[in-house]
Amino acid sequence: MARAESIGLLDTFIVVAEELSFRRAAARLNIDQSALTRRIQKLENQVGVQLLVRSTHNVRLTDAGLYFLEANCSVIDRYMSSIKRARSVAEGLYGHLSIGYMNFAGVDLLPKAVKTFREAFPDVLISLLYVPSQLQQIQLSRNEIDIGYTIGPIQNQDIDFVTLRQEDLFLVVPATASLANRPFVQASMINSLKFIMGDDDEWSFYRWKIESLLRESNVSLDIAWKISNITAIFGMVSAGCGVTILPECMKCAIPSSLAAVPITGLSQGIELQIAWNKATHSPHIHKFLSLIKDTDL
Repeated sequence: MARAESIGLLDTFIVVAEELSFRRAAARLNIDQSALTRRIQKLENQVGVQLLVRSTHNVRLTDAGLYFLEANCSVIDRYMSSIKRARSVAEGLYGHLSIGYMNFAGVDLLPKAVKTFREAFPDVLISLLYVPSQLQQIQLSRNEIDIGYTIGPIQNQDIDFVTLRQEDLFLVVPATASLANRPFVQASMINSLKFIMGDDDEWSFYRWKIESLLRESNVSLDIAWKISNITAIFGMVSAGCGVTILPECMKCAIPSSLAAVPITGLSQGIELQIAWNKATHSPHIHKFLSLIKDTDL
């Protein structure tokens, strides 16, 4: 016997056991009493014992029927709950969403979006995974993450994206340095400076982007230190070991011992993008992307 049919027979039995009346149970199930009787007989044949004793005026459970009822009430509850949950998953109201992010997105873009999405879809579990930009396109292609907050440009035909923000670049220097008092600094003026930049493992894509922009202005970076951790980069700059370049979104994160001076003379800044696999059909991803587009997060 098919499992779906067994669930239907079990549901019929539970209704009869609750009503202790074939007439009321048939009305509740919207079937005639003869069809109800056939269902109960079919279930009893399947179980191999009598579950109900029916007389002219009443219906009672046998001992086996009472045990069968107690053992299976939760089965129907779980079955109905699973139907509701499956529909919620299909509608994007329940499930799991994994989001990869790089350093800069964690300052304001990602927290605001996650907070708004969680308020709208509280039953969707969100995993936040730190993934450097250079690895996000690989992980998106392999469906290891659902969404990526990354630095552009995206150069993968399997990945779609939306540019969230074009970030101007700032030279970060000690607050006591003479450059800290300038309203801006020309890109051509930073050739003589020693730089503290992110390392190859965590920051290679960002550093490549910065170096590409500076080359357009005939500027090359003299990198004295490569460090993976942004806190350590701030500390080294504060100590006077060099300067660094960061996008505008990081201004709110720098300590008071540092100053951020706008860099002018560059053709563009840094693109902060949200990316996803074009082949995805997950409703959670599409709801997150719709929220981003509709609320301008």
